[in-house]
Parts: sequence; structure tokens; C-alpha cells
Amino acid sequence: MINLGPPSVASGPGYGTVRPMPVFHDERRRLRDLVADPDTLILPRPHAVRRMAERNVSRLVAERLVGTGKVVAVETEVSGEERWSVEGADTDGHAITVVCVPNVDDRLVEIVTVF
Repeated sequence: MINLGPPSVASGPGYGTVRPMPVFHDERRRLRDLVADPDTLILPRPHAVRRMAERNVSRLVAERLVGTGKVVAVETEVSGEERWSVEGADTDGHAITVVCVPNVDDRLVEIVTVF
């Protein structure tokens, strides 16, 4: 069961229906465990390499964020590939989101894009 956590916006008279923000604690733990394994590779896809260059995000920062950030979304593509969005910040405090594809069986995390 997913812990939905506190509502994302105020609720009460005049506010309408409020949907809580999902919380991905289990996914966060699984991703941290995967990244902590010394046999796991973290590889950016070509699109991610271009986006990192455009946005001045180093590979080191993107990789660190995958292991320390907060999983905020999990989406399944039509192909069946599961993409996890991980939010965090660089050393200057700038917000960064890394979209990655974790693969426990192959000990691989592919970085899809960065924004």
C-alpha cells in the first residue's frame, strides 16, 4: 500500500477536492540500495548527455542525485520501461530532476534526461 502523505494543497470549504501527493518511500529505498552496490553502473543515455551539457549539470551531480534524491514519480512507458523521476539539488542549491530507468537485475541505472 502506498502512503499518500499529506495533501498537496489546502482543503476545506471553497477548495474543492484535494488529491494527496504520492510518496515513493519504497522506490527511494530500492534506488539507494541499487546505487550503493559497487557493481551497479550509472550510465547516461545520449539524450541525457545533451541535456546535461545544455543545463550545466555534471555527470557527477546527476549520478549523486540518483542516489540521494527523492523519487517523486514513477511512470511506465508504452514499451513497458519504468521511468523514475528523482528530485534534488546541486551543490549551489539549484533544483534538478533526473529521470532514470533502474534495472536491479542488470545492476544498471540509465539516466534518461535531466532538467
